[in-house]
Amino acid sequence: MAAALAALPTAAAAATTDQEALVADLQRQIAAQQAQIDAQAKAIAELRGLIVGQTRPAPVTSEVSPSVMVAAETAPEVASSAPIKAPEHVVHIGNADVMLGGAFTLNTLASSRRTVGPAGSVFFLAPPDVTGRDNVLDITAQYSRISLGIDIPAGDDWTVSARTMFTFYNGSLLNASYGFQPLFGYGSASNGRWTLSAGLMFELFSPRQPDVVDSVSALYFSGNPANSPRAQLRTEWRAPLGGGTNFEAAVALSDPISTFVSKDLTDRTEDNGIPNVETRLVVTHAPAGWSSLLDRSKWEFGISAVYGEFRKFYGLSAPFDVRTNHVRGISIDGGVSLSSRLALQGEVWTGQALGNYGAAIGASVNPLTRREVHASGGWGEVALAWSGKAYSTFGYGLDSPNREQLVPGDKTRNETVWGNIFWRAAPWLRLGLEGTWRRTQYLLPTGGSLSNDGFGMLMTTAFRY
Repeated sequence: MAAALAALPTAAAAATTDQEALVADLQRQIAAQQAQIDAQAKAIAELRGLIVGQTRPAPVTSEVSPSVMVAAETAPEVASSAPIKAPEHVVHIGNADVMLGGAFTLNTLASSRRTVGPAGSVFFLAPPDVTGRDNVLDITAQYSRISLGIDIPAGDDWTVSARTMFTFYNGSLLNASYGFQPLFGYGSASNGRWTLSAGLMFELFSPRQPDVVDSVSALYFSGNPANSPRAQLRTEWRAPLGGGTNFEAAVALSDPISTFVSKDLTDRTEDNGIPNVETRLVVTHAPAGWSSLLDRSKWEFGISAVYGEFRKFYGLSAPFDVRTNHVRGISIDGGVSLSSRLALQGEVWTGQALGNYGAAIGASVNPLTRREVHASGGWGEVALAWSGKAYSTFGYGLDSPNREQLVPGDKTRNETVWGNIFWRAAPWLRLGLEGTWRRTQYLLPTGGSLSNDGFGMLMTTAFRY
């Protein structure tokens, strides 16, 4: 990624002499952030195998590495819009129910432009290469997974449960690392009305996901924030409202941020001594007798929010500067089934310093003004069931930070258009094919944008057990 950014002056050289000078100035400014960009590129490369240690939120700098994600359909406790479910394997041991499942998945990406993130986890497009040779092909089986669960009755209508999921990873040829790691894991106690849980779980803020072949990033940095594993303590309360309508409220105290220290010690980021607070309210309606080939409710409406703080230290010598930055975000999401075969869903959000939650295309703090970056975005999707075994989704996602709060080299806009088809060829075999158009824009020192856009094709093959 750093090499691509360094190539920006060459890409603009065909303009005028003044333009060459401006772009050269951009190169010098970007060089000052080179250490941070290198760290980000390394973190993104490690996402190919979901390297151990990357399940924690990434450090907040002017550019924040994406957190590791997994599709909602892979988590036993997260609602999924997908009509195709993995077979359940439950073993009764005494009074306990033990569950085992998973999938071996092959993802393939062919793109006319270089992507940041491999097949199955595309985040955005890199700047255009001066050679014009931007087409890429990536094939990976690294997003295969194994999931485990156990439910044990605990008396007085309470059930104690545990869930964990392991995902595969591999490193480079030289370090010869290969294996699998826990992606999430938590314990809970529930009586049907109340649920108390603790561990590594998916965030409460902005939890709805589009149904796309790229089930790891799922429009991360392109309109769909959050949906990442984060250590937290959570309380949920559910209540039936009658007529098939249910209400749910939840609050969580979550891990705020990972401590980050730059190589030259000029930038240090750490939590501000308090946890992040995430909340969500949702109303779901599925009347008696309701049936959907898309496995969705009649309608659903939700609102979620997050608040947090972190500190950033600047300077190696006096006068030192310490700033407290505030994380704020609010998201509204919903879905409606127009028939048993046709449904709509989506979400919109806005907030500040949300780079740690996969928004603002990774930007949280402006390194010059040292103020939070504001951003807004969202996505919308139309789902159509062709039969009980095949369905398609079509949609659009957009992430748009406030360009007045960015510095040259930052990404100002990232958008994705997609259309796909999923087919359950057998209970144990699921196939998917998706066409995408992506566009990512970078801020130039002139105030203009350098754009890269192109088409891609994603394919997935999953053997489920």
